[in-house]
Order: sequence, then C-alpha cells, then structure tokens
Amino acid sequence: MTTTKNLTAAHLWLPILLLSVPSSSQTVALDQIVGPVTERVITVSPVEFNQELIASECNRFLREPRSPLSKLILASSQTDALSMRSGKHIHEVYQSWYPSFVDQSRSAGPVAELIVFGSNATLRVQDRSRQITRSVLRGHDALTIDLGGTPFELLDFHSAHLAHPVEGVAPEGLVVDLYFRTSDKLSLGKAKVLTSRMVDRIGIRHGVSVYVRNDTWFIEDPSFPVYYRFSPYEHVPTREEYQTGPQIICVIDHHSEIRCSGHKLEN
Repeated sequence: MTTTKNLTAAHLWLPILLLSVPSSSQTVALDQIVGPVTERVITVSPVEFNQELIASECNRFLREPRSPLSKLILASSQTDALSMRSGKHIHEVYQSWYPSFVDQSRSAGPVAELIVFGSNATLRVQDRSRQITRSVLRGHDALTIDLGGTPFELLDFHSAHLAHPVEGVAPEGLVVDLYFRTSDKLSLGKAKVLTSRMVDRIGIRHGVSVYVRNDTWFIEDPSFPVYYRFSPYEHVPTREEYQTGPQIICVIDHHSEIRCSGHKLEN
C-alpha cells in the first residue's frame, strides 16, 4: 500500500540538531556529482533508522547547493544501499533476474529516498512492515511530469561517469538513465516530448536515455534496481507477461536528435 501526503519542509523540520557531517554510526556509501545530477547514499544502523534521522538528513540535503536533479538514499544496511544503487548485470535476462529479485525482496530492510527536481522535493519511505509513504516536502511532487494532461511518474534515475567518452552518444563521458511509468497508452510521440522536456530541465544534451513502461518491471534494463522499493507488488509477472509488456526507450543520437523505439506497442 502506498500513502501520499503533502508536507512542507517545516512539517519535516523536527527539533533536532543538524550536524555538518554524519554521525559515527553513519557511512556515506556514495556522494557523486555527474554533470547536472547528484546522488548521495548514506547507510545507518537499523536501530537508528527512524523518522527523526530521516528528517535530519533530508533537511541537511535540502539546505545544500544542489544540481538540477538530486537523489538522497538512506539505507539501513550496506547491502540495501548497494542494491538500490548498483542496478543489474549488463546482460540481465528474466531467468537470472527472478531469483535475485526474490532474494532481495525477502531480505530488504527499511529505506528512504528523497528526490529533488528543481524547486520540488518528494520523499518516499518503505518502512520495516513494507508500507510505502510518499510526501511532498517542497513545491510540487518532484516525481510527476505532466504532458498535456498525461502524467508520467519518475520512478528512478541513475547517473555515471564513463571510463572513456563515447563519440556521438556520450561525448562528455556522462550517462543519465531516467525511468518513467504512465497509465496512459504508450506513444513514441509523447515519449519524445518527455525526453525533450527532461533534457531541457536537466541541462544535458548527450548521454541521456529515457525509459517508459506502464508498470515498474524494467527487468532487463541494467541501471534499474533488481528490487524496486516504492511500488507494492501484488503480482510478479511471468517471463511471458513481462515480454509482452510495452516499453519505449529514447536516446540522443550523434546529430543531437531524439530517437525513440518501442516494443510491443499498440497501433
């Protein structure tokens, strides 16, 4: 079950001292800036993972200078931190994904994730009982992109520095993958407009890939988590169900044009 709340930053501001660095029981597992994208992952002791800690770290993050698109992950173990950040093997297929999904879903501890997109900030939490809450901390929902009445939900994003620039694809050596879900019928035209909107808002032209589905099962896309935390799973698709689900990917070609291709799209 997912619960959505609208909060201001003041609601999350609890009477606790904000330290300039994490406490000794916290570990910054990742703190990177890839062009216009910032990602920070902090692991904390499971006994300290609570509302006060989440409030403290979110407020700290919101007070800092930020990139256009930023993510803060709070995980209660190194394993959870790694699973939320590292994605999959580059050639993952359903048969190898499924046992990993089962293992991670059984052992996962509580996590929190703050997404800041421009002036908007949204916090998602999966607690110990696997209940999911979603709270708008600043502005509007940072995860919802509206295109002419069609809502697209930003599920996750991943950024990376390539070891070497790739001419025509990522000449600056930066890669940003963005994953969206929509309840609307998938359309190459709307996906292209969505990609254009994201490129403009993020401020990077090359190295951006946008993935769109009607669900959260980006099973064979390497940078999407094996076990996605922020959607209730009433049914895990079979291999056949997954393979028949429509999906679109848009990339920027070497002429700076947006190219979109689809799988199992309706006419």
